[in-house]
Amino acid sequence: MRSSIDSILNQTFTDFEFIIINDGSTDRSLEIINEYREKDERIILLNQVNTGLTKALNSGARFAKGRFIARQDADDISLPDRLEQQVSYMRKNPGTVVLGSKADIIKDEDLISAYSREKYKSFAVSVDISKQNHLPHSSVLFRKEIFKKCGGYNETFKVSQDFDLWNRMAAFGNIDILKNTLVLRRIESSGISRQYFFMQMRAAAKIRWKYRRINSIQTLFLIYWYAVRHIIVAFLFNDKDIRDFFDKKRIGEN
Repeated sequence: MRSSIDSILNQTFTDFEFIIINDGSTDRSLEIINEYREKDERIILLNQVNTGLTKALNSGARFAKGRFIARQDADDISLPDRLEQQVSYMRKNPGTVVLGSKADIIKDEDLISAYSREKYKSFAVSVDISKQNHLPHSSVLFRKEIFKKCGGYNETFKVSQDFDLWNRMAAFGNIDILKNTLVLRRIESSGISRQYFFMQMRAAAKIRWKYRRINSIQTLFLIYWYAVRHIIVAFLFNDKDIRDFFDKKRIGEN
């Protein structure tokens, strides 16, 4: 958690409010957050009973006062110029409503995996979010005005809530992704359960169908393709391997 908080406080872009949601944690998280609050007045703590990720995200977004909202998980790390690059891009491109970036993976004592370490130039491409979620959730910056128009995260989704939101926001503008790495995403050694894995698979299929931009037959083929791929992975690999596979497919390969 400390490295994650430090990565935001040490951004080259400094004009922000830093909203940290303590969603009913039972470890030392609250103690650590309060320690940082005493040193930096930009930190705003929302301390609440556990509501789950989706509701917690909406709570933080509703509290935010700025034009843009950037999001990061508690164990991930933003590179120093992440906010500077993203805010600059959004100001220059008013037609973009959501902006993500490439992400590299941290695991095993902060070892960064090499698979997505290509030296991309710093430019963005627009993506069709209806087919696949190309945006690592911890990498996004989006317009609060559009977020509010869309009604925020759909709290009926416990997983894939970001995939659903980006599809709704896409009705108001472009979904872009910077092709350079701005976020380091931590893969927990505990992995994710198969139950969680299949929950995400079902939610993603529902979203692809609801927001389809291609014909029904093509959409069904796309849903079938991703389902088969996920099922094969779920039965051939252990939980840690599933997490690695699942995150790599979401993080880098557009």
